[in-house]
Amino acid sequence: MNPYIALLLMVLLNTLGQLLVKRGAVRIESRLGRVQLIRSMINWPLALGGLSVIAGPLLYMYALTKVELSVGYSFSGLTYLMVILGGHILLKERITLYHVIGTLSILAGLTVWNL
Repeated sequence: MNPYIALLLMVLLNTLGQLLVKRGAVRIESRLGRVQLIRSMINWPLALGGLSVIAGPLLYMYALTKVELSVGYSFSGLTYLMVILGGHILLKERITLYHVIGTLSILAGLTVWNL
């Protein structure tokens, strides 16, 4: 597998994992006792999100065997951008001016980092 494809898949899996964990976490009921808490923690978004968050670093480790650390590490910064966009599109979360400024700062940093 091409290491750059592995890095892009890592970003996508980490993003998907964060979005699914968020969707699953809001289903957790903690007010109704321990049994209900445990039952509510067993839901498909939380399970799939957890698997995605585990699979992402495996792809990252593979890619690091093929590319320099400085190249591989810079890809992880793209996850922030993707989570903000995914949260807005899929979870209907607001994008604030701080998100825009932060995202532009990250993209500027990644650009400088990779020059």
